[in-house]
Amino acid sequence: MRTIKITVSTLLAIFILMMGTLVHANVGSASQLTLQGTTIFDLDEYGKQLEDVSAGSQTEIYIDDYFFSDSSVKLHGTVFTAKDEKTFNLEGTLKKADYTNTLIVGNLVDTSGNYDVIFFGIDSAPNSNITLNYGQYSDNDTLLKLYLLEKGTRNFTVVESTIDNSTLNLSEQFNNVSELNQGEYTDIFWFSKILNPIKSSESSPIAKFAVTSGVSDKTYSLSYAIGVGTVNEEMVVRTYVEGPTSISSGLTP
Repeated sequence: MRTIKITVSTLLAIFILMMGTLVHANVGSASQLTLQGTTIFDLDEYGKQLEDVSAGSQTEIYIDDYFFSDSSVKLHGTVFTAKDEKTFNLEGTLKKADYTNTLIVGNLVDTSGNYDVIFFGIDSAPNSNITLNYGQYSDNDTLLKLYLLEKGTRNFTVVESTIDNSTLNLSEQFNNVSELNQGEYTDIFWFSKILNPIKSSESSPIAKFAVTSGVSDKTYSLSYAIGVGTVNEEMVVRTYVEGPTSISSGLTP
């Protein structure tokens, strides 16, 4: 089982305006996409069921209309599970991961109101990044990843799919990846949106009384089980302490 350590940091994002090549398919076109996925009904709050995503209920996702540019994406389609079918209308901005150029993420919303978009990604290194069906892809595969949580439920649909380049060449999305804005932390590391940590701790509490000027750090650690391994997060909160440089005793005559 893999263990992944993530240190949270605050970075300044530089916003860049850009234009790029468009990829568009209309409803009724031969370029419609049919993707295979699985749905875990009533996902447990600690992610135990993610240990074997393939054991979930087989699900088909029809994408009737899609639009990609260098910096935005729109997807319209339907999710067919063993229990029902629901449409989605996803749209949002494409961004890059802060730690690699092999992952493009999307901050997407479902304007139809049926799903929370937990994660959207275009991943050209699925064996190096977080992949729920880990080990099932080659190093040369580029995946479209889409994780949806049906609103008002714990029904979690996972799509990790390669797509024929003649229909949609996902690899082309990486031509200008360096020019994308950086994604938010939860756009990339999505698990805290739906899972509770299996372990949490804090260390180095701030001293109640400080006798010297300096800093005091408190470290918060969280561990999440995401099927393919355990992800450990650390967040350091630094407090700047001001106080006397020395303390003397005795009375002044």
